[in-house]
Amino acid sequence: MGRQRLVGVVRRLGRRTDRRPRHNLNAVFIPGVGNQVLVAFTQNARFVPGIAGKVDGMDLVLWNGSAWSLVFDGQDVGLTNLTQEKIDGLHMLDTSLVPAPVQAAAGGSCLTYFLISTAGPGKVPGYTGTQIKFGGEDVLGFCATQVGATTAGKWFMVLDGSVEGMPLNSLDSISASADGQTLYLTTRAAFNVDSAVGGHSMVYKYESATGQFSGPYFSAPANGLTKKVDALHVVGDLP
Repeated sequence: MGRQRLVGVVRRLGRRTDRRPRHNLNAVFIPGVGNQVLVAFTQNARFVPGIAGKVDGMDLVLWNGSAWSLVFDGQDVGLTNLTQEKIDGLHMLDTSLVPAPVQAAAGGSCLTYFLISTAGPGKVPGYTGTQIKFGGEDVLGFCATQVGATTAGKWFMVLDGSVEGMPLNSLDSISASADGQTLYLTTRAAFNVDSAVGGHSMVYKYESATGQFSGPYFSAPANGLTKKVDALHVVGDLP
């Protein structure tokens, strides 16, 4: 009996020591330069080689083909809730597309322009000095004036999803056209807004000019991807 107990303990310890920390991707953006990819992780407190401290779900890290670096520290700019304010949708646009009032509030220019959605509701300081309350169905814009371990910049609302008819916390991933006028998105569950009707892991469009959703234009399940899609990057335009 004693030997059986000892073997059981050894096996359990063996399984524990063989475990490796997971780094599940929750959002991605591919800059199109070299082998670079910008990512957010699902889990908090991840150790990433080359980055001091731990990486949480509201941070963005860049893989440049050979090394990791911290690009965006979410807690520096108001994303502090480790559960609700994790980044689950990400895109980067040309800084010339940042609205003029935001550019002015940022001192005249932005280093980087991020589009960001989060897992759930939260709040961040807006560029006008008032607080922006958002949900997991919204898309925020961030004009970065400083990036890296000390992040700074200005937040503004790009898409108020609930105003446009989206269910609360329904947004799962985002991408955008080059001019920022078309947003591509996937949702957590069934989606039925305007002419967009479908389920999760399907790609829909939101046209800023008309305020209308449509689609789906691509279905991951119909193309053999049975697992839920939680990150999206669209290149070009979908038909």
